[in-house]
Amino acid sequence: FEPFRHLADLPFGMTAHIVYTALDANNPATISPKVIQYIRNEIGFSGLLMSDDLSMKALKGSFEELTRQTLKAGCDLVLHCNGKMEEMRPIAAA
Repeated sequence: FEPFRHLADLPFGMTAHIVYTALDANNPATISPKVIQYIRNEIGFSGLLMSDDLSMKALKGSFEELTRQTLKAGCDLVLHCNGKMEEMRPIAAA
């Protein structure tokens, strides 16, 4: 994570839908409170933290469920980038 420490003062950042087994073997970074806390507390990032694109379908679950998990984990913003309105509605509702 050393490269990220050098970027910790940037105004915004993005999570990835990957599992950092040393931090949380059960959840991808986007929905992991442990990883988000590490980003905030250990790396020292205090800017806006957005999720990676939920429409990639790299995470399991409904868009509504994933939106809630992402925000509960500590992301400030949830991205949905493919432009499909039927997918955006449950995200906005959550």
